[in-house]
Amino acid sequence: MADDIRKELKSKSEKHKNQFSKQWEELSEEFKKIHNSNVCLEIDFRQLSNKFNKLKSYLEAPPTIRFQDNILISKPNICTMPDDIFEMFAGNLEIKDNGQVVEHASTIGHAVVRGSGEYSSGEHRFQFKIESYNMNKWIFFGIISHKVTMRSNTWAIPSCYGWGGQDSTILNLAMHAGLNGYSCDFELNDTIELILDCDHQQIRLTNLRTKRTHMMDINLLKCPFPWHFILNIFYPNDQVRILYTDSQEI
Repeated sequence: MADDIRKELKSKSEKHKNQFSKQWEELSEEFKKIHNSNVCLEIDFRQLSNKFNKLKSYLEAPPTIRFQDNILISKPNICTMPDDIFEMFAGNLEIKDNGQVVEHASTIGHAVVRGSGEYSSGEHRFQFKIESYNMNKWIFFGIISHKVTMRSNTWAIPSCYGWGGQDSTILNLAMHAGLNGYSCDFELNDTIELILDCDHQQIRLTNLRTKRTHMMDINLLKCPFPWHFILNIFYPNDQVRILYTDSQEI
């Protein structure tokens, strides 16, 4: 097992290093373009600042080993920084652990958080673990357009699409119960996978425990590219962690 751990850690460390180098080069090029243009708009500065903070968090989170208890032996899990992190939010919540965890405050009320990444092409997969979950069960997973203003009530965001607790689907500025047969099966410690398929203009949601998958087509007139993933959390102390999607137990 020791050799397997060393090989896995070396592989993840190399990938971590390569991803950091690539993102640093891309960020450097953007700085050069803005410098050469002699114009720096507020939106350019904000976007570069967000990307720099994401890169800083990535640098501060090298691959580590976590152990999960097993009846016979503790199985190590090699963990690295996710490809995306929690970034901008509205409402009463807190982002922790270098952007990898979001936790609702001790009060009741809608609060939303989006990822830092912007997606306009390709397919992008994210996994979220529900680490704390109120018995009333309300957490929402979906997308919004980068072009809209964040609000704590997701159904008030014109470009918001996705699925939540209590059998709720949100699209077209409205919350629908049981739309297209959707029923929520989220439970504590579940891992929820959200796929943004930009090329086919759709999103998919899967509970990895139950293997149930839901799909939704996206109207680009109402939710134009680029997209961000978004979560809505309502109940006190509910907590979600974004996972590194290549993480595997040895």
